[in-house]
Amino acid sequence: MAETIGKDGYHLLSQIYADETRPHLRTIPAVDILRQVWRQHYYIEAGKISWRDQKNFPPSWVMIASPYDQVQFDYQVSVTCADRARCTQSKTSGRQITFPLQAQYEAMIAARQRQETDEFKEEYAARAGIEGTVSQAVFSLGMRRTRYRGLVKTHLQHVATAAAINVQRIIDWLWQTPRSTTHVGHFARLAPVPTFADNVYPQSPLKK
Repeated sequence: MAETIGKDGYHLLSQIYADETRPHLRTIPAVDILRQVWRQHYYIEAGKISWRDQKNFPPSWVMIASPYDQVQFDYQVSVTCADRARCTQSKTSGRQITFPLQAQYEAMIAARQRQETDEFKEEYAARAGIEGTVSQAVFSLGMRRTRYRGLVKTHLQHVATAAAINVQRIIDWLWQTPRSTTHVGHFARLAPVPTFADNVYPQSPLKK
């Protein structure tokens, strides 16, 4: 797994630092952090990417422990603070605050603001249909596990599963079968009905 991550990181960095790539990509702080982290954990020898061990770590001046700044408040100091309960619930340590890099923080704020726009909500609405399709394929048609070995046979099973989903949806549409609600597990169905159900559901079967 670690070697796969190293190969993927090297491939990404090699594309970013290629001559035909736009130079501004190399000025992004996250790219420079990725380059330093990759150099810290991996190296190339005889054209092969290897994972570093404790014996061949790079010099300390090129190593980074975290791309973030962290502040740890001393427990003996914070335990006497009147507002401690508003900061942390820990019984053994003080509050710890992590400050991301400015570029990452601004990107996070911009992403959160974009999530509030109508355009994003319209695009995100497609996820409901995607999640429903994946759930149907997994729970109803057993797509989590393949019946055969080999990519060709596995791909054939996926195509057959997709065709089965389409056939099932056509049948449900012709028979006007209502869409199912949120799945409730067998154990959850055994839970007793709350005593306040009549106030929440006027048509509750418990109502006399």
